[in-house]
Amino acid sequence: MKEPESHWDLLIYNKADLAQARTQIADLEDQITQAQNGTEELQQQIADLSTERDQKVQEVEQLRNRANMTQQNWVSERDDLIQREALAREEFDTAKQAMQDWEVLAMEERSIREGLGDRVMELEEQLTSQQNAYERAASERDEQTSTVNGLQRALQDIHEGNAWISRDWFITS
Repeated sequence: MKEPESHWDLLIYNKADLAQARTQIADLEDQITQAQNGTEELQQQIADLSTERDQKVQEVEQLRNRANMTQQNWVSERDDLIQREALAREEFDTAKQAMQDWEVLAMEERSIREGLGDRVMELEEQLTSQQNAYERAASERDEQTSTVNGLQRALQDIHEGNAWISRDWFITS
């Protein structure tokens, strides 16, 4: 714009300047209002985000607590399983040793049975042999008894015969 030459021109110039300044003030006031509205919106967003952050922090803390508890439970369960496994291994080893002991006993019993079976057969053979020897001895005894009885009768007959002869001889003499 050019410079005013008179008061009137100055007044018109100032009026135009004033109108322009008022327009700028109105624009600036609108901008301030918009900025304040934007600020309030941003403050609300900040409050909402802060609340959301607090909730997320609380959720994270709960998850952390649950994770810690889960880990503690897992450690406890693992220790329990390790104990049970050790006990099961010990029971297995005990049962295995007992089975081996039973196998040894069964083998010893079988060996003893076989030995006793052999011994029974030997004793049966000895018994048979002894029975045969006894029967032979009894038979010999019976034969010898019979022979002795025959000899005794013969001897008695001889004695009687001698007695007869002696009597006869005594009578004849």
